[in-house]
Amino acid sequence: HILFTSDRTGNMDTFSYAIDGGETTQVTKTAEGEYSHTVTGGDPNRFSAIRMDLDGVQELWHYPLGDGAEPMPGADIDRVGYHTWVDADRVLFFRLGRPATLQLVEAGTADTTIIASNVGRSLHQVPGRRASAYLVNVEEGYREIRVFDWDSGESGSIAVPLEGGQDFALGPDGSVLMAIDGTLYRYTPGEMVDWEEVGDLGLAGTTRLAVSPDGRLLAVVADRS
Repeated sequence: HILFTSDRTGNMDTFSYAIDGGETTQVTKTAEGEYSHTVTGGDPNRFSAIRMDLDGVQELWHYPLGDGAEPMPGADIDRVGYHTWVDADRVLFFRLGRPATLQLVEAGTADTTIIASNVGRSLHQVPGRRASAYLVNVEEGYREIRVFDWDSGESGSIAVPLEGGQDFALGPDGSVLMAIDGTLYRYTPGEMVDWEEVGDLGLAGTTRLAVSPDGRLLAVVADRS
């Protein structure tokens, strides 16, 4: 399944798309809006999302994938954007601000640690590793995609992103994917000198990307046209 946000009911609610059958099912129906859905660390029967209330406050919340449970706060923090779970108790997240920061928080608390500043919105768990990847604006005109190691707490560069793009995804083979103006590119750290063009997606205005765990499927946000 793919979890996504849609305003087709007049509010930004959560929907689930079944890849095999093609059915779309509404998961939440709330007064608030939900964004940035992520399967919760340690519990595949729940997901986390950024809940935006009617005053525009953005918080991290837990939601059940089935019936019989109520949503609940995930941490005592606000201004939360994109996020990824480190384990069942820790969340790495993009915090809105000037500059935007990458922070680590203990679930259910307000205990945060700043990992990096001037970061982008794209944030992903590295397949097969206890690590997360993020994009950082190092200085004017120069950016890097870096990997944060969960155990050591250290970060290292793995790629220089393509100019004009801020969204990337990671494949299970260690490759990095970016889509610029509908063209898909791939770079494999340690194996390739530069980005290679994979193909034309036939889409306009491509932004966010997600790769299935087996690397066979790619989800892309793009303009309807």
